[in-house]
Amino acid sequence: MFLGGFVILDGKTFDVKGRWESGPAAPMGYDFWYQPFHNVMISTEWGVPNALTKGFKLEDVQTGKDPFHKWQIQKQNSQNKE
Repeated sequence: MFLGGFVILDGKTFDVKGRWESGPAAPMGYDFWYQPFHNVMISTEWGVPNALTKGFKLEDVQTGKDPFHKWQIQKQNSQNKE
């Protein structure tokens, strides 16, 4: 079971092959943008589960941490300061 982060899928069968990250995953990964030439990927978080399951409330979104995560593609690890 994968909690947050990104998975690697088989290109033909779409079976899950494993996690992409080599370290801790972003807890609520949503989408990403990458630029392999610059060895960078930026991922975002959608929001806390309460913001999705019980209707939108601005207070739920405001309680989240920084929604952007910077990754090194070659090392597959987060460059965020915790």
